[in-house]
Amino acid sequence: MNIFDVFLPRYNFSERHATNVRGQPSDILDVIAVYRVQEDPFLRPVIALRELPGRLFKRLSSSPLDMQDFILLARTEHALGPVRP
Repeated sequence: MNIFDVFLPRYNFSERHATNVRGQPSDILDVIAVYRVQEDPFLRPVIALRELPGRLFKRLSSSPLDMQDFILLARTEHALGPVRP
């Protein structure tokens, strides 16, 4: 059973992202678990540019979501199961 079926058995959206990554699943999940958007030298300015109109019109005040904004409920061999508190 997929861990998302346990924590989110019914939902009204679908989004899928995929890429091939060489390495052991456990090593890849370790990297994902500690990744922080605010420390990414490429994504930080891209996100800032994307959010600029909202900030100029004072419609956006919070920082982008990152892994620390979620509670890790489960980890399987191939997935992390975070949910937002």
